[in-house]
Amino acid sequence: DVLSSGKNKTCPNHEAEREDWDDLTEDEISCLISKGWDEDSWECGWQDEEYLSKWSELTSDQQAHLVTYRWTEETWDKAWDDPCERDPRTSSMDDFPPIKVKIDAPEIQNLTMDKLGTIYEDVNIRLVSGGYHSENFLGESSLGEFIAGVKEGDTRYYVHLEESMEEKRMLQEGIGNKILGHLKNAISSNPILRERNIWNKEFDDFDEDLFDWAMFVGAKNAQTSMHYDDDLLNFLYLVEGKKRIVIIPNDNITDSMYDVQLNEDQGTGWVNEDILDPNFNLPESAADLIIEAGEGIAIPYLAWHAVENLEPSTAFSLRVIEA
Repeated sequence: DVLSSGKNKTCPNHEAEREDWDDLTEDEISCLISKGWDEDSWECGWQDEEYLSKWSELTSDQQAHLVTYRWTEETWDKAWDDPCERDPRTSSMDDFPPIKVKIDAPEIQNLTMDKLGTIYEDVNIRLVSGGYHSENFLGESSLGEFIAGVKEGDTRYYVHLEESMEEKRMLQEGIGNKILGHLKNAISSNPILRERNIWNKEFDDFDEDLFDWAMFVGAKNAQTSMHYDDDLLNFLYLVEGKKRIVIIPNDNITDSMYDVQLNEDQGTGWVNEDILDPNFNLPESAADLIIEAGEGIAIPYLAWHAVENLEPSTAFSLRVIEA
């Protein structure tokens, strides 16, 4: 017996004899991950009854787990007769259209290019292309030299510090902890984000190691091409400049439209489509937004998105990674 993922893969049946996680095939693991499993929950088996129960029959812990994956009681019970009919790892249309909000984070607003270029002048960082499809590293520079070039109009390169990059670890003590603490407080206390459940109340009780940060610095016209991230929350806050963001729901309609190159180590998938091109035919459900300094936006869970600097820009993000 198998559960179909809806993407031509099969999962081990949770009622069948359980194999160790390490003994599962890549397709089986991929399918299980797509349904909210991870190695720990698979091995301990706490979710065994989850797919057999309606929402009212789940424990509060199980409901909380599903809520972080954007399930609601309505959508869960609708899919209950066939849990594989709807993949939980898709964007929820409840998150569309995404909204931009003013964020009060004065402790971070002074972390401009000038400030970063001064305090981290000699820190070496890797550069990516400032143009379309920019996830590949192209060279190295000191942060001071890079920022000086950006201020002079150099659009060739772009800097992003995220995930487990060595440069990010070097900045952790100086600004990383500051970004994490102050941005988390600013976002979690924002009434609009709480009301819309963008800041899920379950996040209040998450361990500190489930929160992460990232930094993005680039000249005008620098781009990050189309991709999705699997963070439970991915909030982008702009310190200076102006950005255009195009966001498309990652749902049953768009799932088969794009050829995805997965990067499982970073929890992302890249797509070779230039949705920032003015001539690209965006789906009706897409959002095309501009954010300015002091504003932020939550990228909906797993949503396709691409970003373009309309002015030289510095931005930070707060992420809640999967528990």
